[in-house]
Amino acid sequence: FFSSSVVPMENSYGVLDTITATAAWIWQPIAGKRPPPDLPPPKDSDLVWEAYATCRRDPTKRGRTQPQGWRGDEMDCGEDSFMLTERVLGVADGVGSWRKKGVDPSIFANRLMENAKSYVDTDRDFDPLSVMQKAYSQICKKKEVKAGSSTAVIASMVNNDGLMKVANLGDSGLMVVRDQKCHFLMEEKQWQFNTPYQLTAPPPNWGSSPYGDQPEQSAVSSVQLQEGDLVVLGSDGLFDNLFPNEIAEIVSHANQKHTSLFTQWMRPALSVKATSELLKERVFVASQDRYRNTPFSQDAEKHGLRYGGGKSDDITVIVAKIMRRSELQIGRS
Repeated sequence: FFSSSVVPMENSYGVLDTITATAAWIWQPIAGKRPPPDLPPPKDSDLVWEAYATCRRDPTKRGRTQPQGWRGDEMDCGEDSFMLTERVLGVADGVGSWRKKGVDPSIFANRLMENAKSYVDTDRDFDPLSVMQKAYSQICKKKEVKAGSSTAVIASMVNNDGLMKVANLGDSGLMVVRDQKCHFLMEEKQWQFNTPYQLTAPPPNWGSSPYGDQPEQSAVSSVQLQEGDLVVLGSDGLFDNLFPNEIAEIVSHANQKHTSLFTQWMRPALSVKATSELLKERVFVASQDRYRNTPFSQDAEKHGLRYGGGKSDDITVIVAKIMRRSELQIGRS
């Protein structure tokens, strides 16, 4: 992870991996569809993001989650899931307690993200709350899963000038890193300690009335991004184990500029893909450290509970670097 050369990507996925050479422009029409009429034609000066996702299953959990064909990868994210499109990023974290009722928590999380991606691709809907509403509504109306629940965070680049909107329901999270510091940290929604808001598909015997939390209860915010910003999304496996300043320090490798060979050796510049992998591995190390001070252990102490060290969990992270379209074109050539 201390070289910008080829890094093994056994469990990672990126936007650039899925866009063919015939779709070089980030706003190229998908599957013959035209861009929405309210967005101008693409320009070299547009702000876009280069984004990569990676994940790691909690080693304490048995089994393996089936590969997600709709996502086109072989990753095992455990009970987490994610989606990447040109304009919209999302992370979902299935609620593990469903396993006690014989339900695989990953099914709901994966279907939620699959539906979200489908609506973005077909409807060209870039409002994060609307995307969450549609994805969840389809699960409930079509009874696509027998039961389950999940947290969700969805972020959208809604114009070509870097305006990002975010909807977050639960304890997954998002932050913006600027100048190697945490510039913005998205609000979480929790009922109480370690009890996040969550979207739910109740079993048939629970009745047909709406159950649990609704997308409208999400924390909603917007951020004006600028060139060089880094957007980080993750499940609670990330934000329970690393503090925002630690995350900022790690991902800032993607923006590192060097004036000498010495500085390059001391703090190497990494690609967005390699930075995502580095962040995932640092989170994993923290999650397995029984003596480390972590956000989760601090929060537990505030609630009168004794909990030492990191919290073993599924880990999903997305790192997105904001750049001009012209720079992204160079990266693809």
